[in-house]
Amino acid sequence: MLRKTLLTSALLGASLLGLAQAEAAVITWNLGSPSGLLGVSQDYTAGSPPVTITATGFINGNFANPANQTALFGKAAGGDENGLGLNDDPTLSGGVSEHEINGTNWIQLDVTKAIAAGITGLSFAMDSSTGGDAWRVFESNSATSLGVQAPGLTGTDELSHALPSGFEFFNFQATSGNVLISSISGNRVDAPEPAALTILGAGLVGMGLLRRSRRA
Repeated sequence: MLRKTLLTSALLGASLLGLAQAEAAVITWNLGSPSGLLGVSQDYTAGSPPVTITATGFINGNFANPANQTALFGKAAGGDENGLGLNDDPTLSGGVSEHEINGTNWIQLDVTKAIAAGITGLSFAMDSSTGGDAWRVFESNSATSLGVQAPGLTGTDELSHALPSGFEFFNFQATSGNVLISSISGNRVDAPEPAALTILGAGLVGMGLLRRSRRA
């Protein structure tokens, strides 16, 4: 009877091992919200517990000079006109600025806190890049350095693209026309549920007792 009970506990623990394993969850930072005129820097929070990334606007690639910072703009015009741009976009639509990334302007994304929180597999999607509008991304480990262009991260599409690992800052520019940064996503490994850990622990104890019983 004892042997049967121990065996049952061991099997239960083994079956719950997978349940108690940490599970990966995708979190996404929507860069189109909040909308309207923003400051030169804006925090975006996603997930539970919350994880923050920060965007900063610049009028050129010299990030070391705070005087080069410029106001961000959250665009929510519907369709593929949703995302993060800049207030000083000279491109006009109906006599109104399109508020997108244009010319020598840049948006820097600081993902330092996301990396510290264990977020992996970061990716991004662009918006408003139809009709020949093009973008590129630079990678850096310094908030004051443009860094180097990320291999393969230049294009005209609005698909999801993986960001290279090992970097804390990513700098976005429009190489033709004007574009928006739609969103950033990443994978977070959630901790196992406490109840599952408790049952797993009981199962593992049973396995240990079963081994001792066999040796005896």
